[in-house]
Amino acid sequence: MTPWEAFRLALRSLAQHKLRSFLTALGVIFGVGAVISMMAISEGARRETLEQIEALGIRNIRLKSVLPPRDKGGGQDSQFVLDYGLKLADLDHLRAACPELVQAVPLRDLREPVWSDGKKTDFKPLATLPAYLEASELRVEEGRFLCAVDEAERHPVCVLGARARKILFRARPAVGESVRIGDAYFRVVGVMTGRASSGAIQGRDVDSDIYIPFETFVSRLGTTTFIRDAGRFERVRIDVDEAILQMGDVNRVESAAPRVRRAVERLHPKGDVEIVVPLELFKQREATQRIFRLVMISIAAISLLVGGIGIMNIMLAGVVERTKEIGTRRALGARKRDILVQFLFEAVVLALLGGFLGVAFGLGTAASIAAAAGWRMATTWASILAAFLVSAATGVVFGTYPAWRAAGLDPIESLRSE
Repeated sequence: MTPWEAFRLALRSLAQHKLRSFLTALGVIFGVGAVISMMAISEGARRETLEQIEALGIRNIRLKSVLPPRDKGGGQDSQFVLDYGLKLADLDHLRAACPELVQAVPLRDLREPVWSDGKKTDFKPLATLPAYLEASELRVEEGRFLCAVDEAERHPVCVLGARARKILFRARPAVGESVRIGDAYFRVVGVMTGRASSGAIQGRDVDSDIYIPFETFVSRLGTTTFIRDAGRFERVRIDVDEAILQMGDVNRVESAAPRVRRAVERLHPKGDVEIVVPLELFKQREATQRIFRLVMISIAAISLLVGGIGIMNIMLAGVVERTKEIGTRRALGARKRDILVQFLFEAVVLALLGGFLGVAFGLGTAASIAAAAGWRMATTWASILAAFLVSAATGVVFGTYPAWRAAGLDPIESLRSE
């Protein structure tokens, strides 16, 4: 018997009992569907996490100034200056403590409103150095980024994030125009390329940032900021809100991170500086996703086991029902091998049918969950191929014994059966 003949006979047999075949395949459908939906959601989460980590810079360590726990009460006297967070001198200490450090780039939040058509916007003006472009791994779409001349001569210039440019200037050219930040005007010299995912890890939407030279900020606004908010008035002195420490090689990040932590803890014992290591975040999320995948694979394996047992059960029942048919075929010259191949093909075709429906069910489930929860999904051909291979393997494993039983029936006894 040729494989094509065995396949044709298997389809004919399954078509004669459509409902039974479908119910038998349900276990495989749910098992494969669980695998496909899990892999689609997991792969989508992995890609989104990777994009967010790349947005932070896989070679970077980020430091952020935070209000110490004992200073979060607010309501300070207006003459009191709250001094906390990173200092510019800290960056020099870190360079000495960490030879792997290529550059340390400060970021300072201006805490000044950006105006558009006489209204305040939610855009975030930041003061930084020209080296921020390389450290952040952002790209310039129009014009240029800040340069050493802007820094040295304290030019009133700025570079816009993609969203800031779109809302502030709409269809008009932005480069060469002016933007009002606080009470000062800054000339636009460049626009950044939009970034698809800033993400929860990033902590802010970089497309809404506006960058000005660090020295321009210090010369105009100094390091003391006045905060007026809901019954409190404070003066806060912060040199640096955030700093990006860029290593020369991603392989040196893990060895450098402990030294950076020790240096920061020594310089800021009151805990007013947070440390974020994107590489560590990525590994933590990868570990969490691995556990999630293992749990889902275990659930899928149980479903496939149930489906496989169902296939074995229905195939064994089919052997009993078709004993006379088997005897007739043997009497007409069919070999044991032909009977075995026929029944094995029926089991495999049934499992593959379940696999096909399971892939469709899994993709639909993943798309529904992603749409409802706002998650991202990504399907790979490898996962679909794996689903079909697992289905075929299920058919072979659980169809072998019934096929062997059918092939082993005595032709004479089979013809005598009712």
